[in-house]
Amino acid sequence: MKIISQGASEIALEVNDMKRAVEFWSGKIGFLIVQEWGYNNGQFTEGANEIWATWLYIGGPTRLGLW
Repeated sequence: MKIISQGASEIALEVNDMKRAVEFWSGKIGFLIVQEWGYNNGQFTEGANEIWATWLYIGGPTRLGLW
């Protein structure tokens, strides 16, 4: 069976240091930050002090998630 793909919607990377990862992917590479989430009481939430997840726009329909 042949599966035809139109591309990737989301790609996620697990990172050890969110600050360094964001500095690289956004600061050096230039991908725009779309959304950042913190984590509180078992839920992801926007506007938290400590960022646990960051979504970056990398072109077309594709976002890069840093976790």
